[in-house]
Amino acid sequence: MYFVTTTLTTVGLGDITPATVLGRVTVVGMIAVGAMIIPVQTGQLAKLLSQVPKVLGTLPKGSSPTAIVVTRLSDLPTFAEFFTAVFHEANRMHLPANFRLVVLSNRPTFDFQAFQVANERSLSLIEGSALSDSDLSRIQAGRASAHLLLADRFTSDPANEDMSMMFQVWAMKSFTKRVPTYVQVLEHEMVERISPFLDKDKDLCVSVEDNRYSILALAALIPGASSLVGNLLRSTLPRVPKSELQRRRRHTLANRRWLRHYVDGCMMELRTVPIPDNLIGMPFRIAAEWLFRTSNVTMIGIETAGPEATVLLNPGRKQLQEKEVAIVLAENFASAEAAMKQTFIPLATGNDIIPGLPLVGEITAPGLSKTMNSPHHFTGFFRKDRAKVIDRSDEHILESLLHDVTPWAEPLDPTWHAEQAEIERSVPGAAAVKNLIGHIIVCGGKESFSEYIRVLRSCEVNSTPVVILHPMPLPEGDWRVLCDLGKVHYVEGNAKDLVSQRAARAFCARTLVCLQQDYQPKKATHSERENGITNHAIGASQREAILSDADALLTCFGADSSFIGKMQSSCHIVVELRNTSSMKFLQPTLMSNLSHALKRKPKATYDEEGSGVWEKIAMLVQRGDTSGAFEPKSGVRLSWLSRRERERVLERHGLAPWQGNAYYCSGRVLVPTLMETYGACQWMFNHGLFSQVMNELKGHGPTKGGTMLRQIPVPSCFVGFRYRQLFRYLAVHRSLIPIALYRDKPTEESTSGGRLKYVHTNPDAMTQLEATDRVFIIRENGGAWLV
Repeated sequence: MYFVTTTLTTVGLGDITPATVLGRVTVVGMIAVGAMIIPVQTGQLAKLLSQVPKVLGTLPKGSSPTAIVVTRLSDLPTFAEFFTAVFHEANRMHLPANFRLVVLSNRPTFDFQAFQVANERSLSLIEGSALSDSDLSRIQAGRASAHLLLADRFTSDPANEDMSMMFQVWAMKSFTKRVPTYVQVLEHEMVERISPFLDKDKDLCVSVEDNRYSILALAALIPGASSLVGNLLRSTLPRVPKSELQRRRRHTLANRRWLRHYVDGCMMELRTVPIPDNLIGMPFRIAAEWLFRTSNVTMIGIETAGPEATVLLNPGRKQLQEKEVAIVLAENFASAEAAMKQTFIPLATGNDIIPGLPLVGEITAPGLSKTMNSPHHFTGFFRKDRAKVIDRSDEHILESLLHDVTPWAEPLDPTWHAEQAEIERSVPGAAAVKNLIGHIIVCGGKESFSEYIRVLRSCEVNSTPVVILHPMPLPEGDWRVLCDLGKVHYVEGNAKDLVSQRAARAFCARTLVCLQQDYQPKKATHSERENGITNHAIGASQREAILSDADALLTCFGADSSFIGKMQSSCHIVVELRNTSSMKFLQPTLMSNLSHALKRKPKATYDEEGSGVWEKIAMLVQRGDTSGAFEPKSGVRLSWLSRRERERVLERHGLAPWQGNAYYCSGRVLVPTLMETYGACQWMFNHGLFSQVMNELKGHGPTKGGTMLRQIPVPSCFVGFRYRQLFRYLAVHRSLIPIALYRDKPTEESTSGGRLKYVHTNPDAMTQLEATDRVFIIRENGGAWLV
């Protein structure tokens, strides 16, 4: 027995061994006790060591610039997007090279540790809590440049997550009040609770819920608004110097004219510039027209002076005052500042006015001795072929343009009408909406229906009928809340299904909005939390989260495939994704074979940038090889190669890959990066300007005119003329400030049946207007100056 015990416990007989039975029994007892006690003590020691807070990276030292982020690390792709956005803005603002992001969070898992190692020069991950004074002292929270408290949208309990954020705000503010603080919670109710504890001059509290509903409401009412807002949120930082890009600039980019227009628009940024003395006392609309005419910089609003400074978008006839600041769309601060320092040039007569267009109102400005209010000044510029004009003497015409809904023509096929009648009889709820035209269809996560429609109602003047498309009837309490919002109908069905779309009359709807599913990951077990292992660490929740976007992707694809070639519908589609990485699955060529595009006549010339793939396509077409969706050697689709080539070109211009996605360019997709990542970055690097602009854009309720952002078709009398002429007329004579165009892609450049449009922000003054163009405008802001 002694031999067996010493051998199995790896003690061994050794050179010295007990000779008697009593001695051997004693040794066996000692071995047994040691074999049981030592592993237990070793495990306890390991547990104590694991409880020591983990510090990855260097702690802040002295006065080195740092931004402290308090959050829960749960999803690496989301955090990586945030980190990239912060340093994208930091590099653009030319912050010191030693600027560091210090993250106070839960224990980082292995994937976060690897990410920190890859970015150790600019990122520190500190395990700790904002509720601990020692942790705040350790990271020198009182010396930081900014505090960002971000709620985890992947939490399984949003209410508790927001409550935790409130306690952390109390702890941070009790530690220091000097540092500007940005708080991002999940639900709207918590904003009202936290705001009283923040300094309104330098702190800000927003909710993810408000951000997403506001942008989705604008996107439903104004096609392309999500892309316009998103591109203003994310400024560009080209990998190649702008001077080099300008030298190599061509009329197309990656052999696409529309992509050149789109990227040029993405270069525009929101900037604030002091109003010079020569513009003091001038009506805002006159100053805006002069600034665009002379420098292609669009002034969209002002920031008033004084302790109660506020943002006013398009105050129209209001006279500019001292110490006010202009809010402009420009490529950078230098160009905006240079434009403002120019000498004011009065509006000329008989030059650049649309022929035959009656002018109304007076144009007056300091230093102008002539009043221009008569159409006869421009009779010599009139041409008979442009005689068709819109009679603007009727004020109701412009209002109808502001609420324009493209008319729908019923199909002439009697079979279609018979099928539609059968659908209306068989699908629950379809009969009640059979006469609706220009309505909004809402589908997806039912938990978001009531709050989204509430925000939608605050952005419009007249309540647009809303059709809820969902497979299951809503609970009676939820349905009663929706009915109180007015003009809400229910149709049973799934947005991915063609029959359900026809039952909800998607073919004549204004917009189809697919809200994200209310996905919540499973809670980690106690043992997993103790060991720092979560569902995200093993990849399960990340996979489930991506799969939660499947309905939105299928809705986007399904609606397109239903309309193309079957019904020419004006319905705009907006889907909300939970993961930005899901954008790579939204590609028009997955539905339309590239061989159809290859049959078109290729262009004879190609750009320096992005020409390689298109030369291959042209070569295949010239050989008559239209089998052609594949590159001969690798077997890879040419559409895939062209997309990679386009992403490479976009990266050179400082754009993210998802920004060049055709569905995003058309304003059909809302990605979470816009709501969370860039909202925080804009506050930190642009003093919260965008949050104030966004609040103004969505308006202050139906009694005050609804949303400030509108979209109108280009009047027929302006077709073929320059954008600057339309800008002058709308700004000076109608107090409307144009900021972008919503355009069709050229037929030879479209791979989606021509349905996917694109947003051209702040177009060049010489851009030629087309009949299919629509104009994003900011309507005049009411105020005492209008009385």
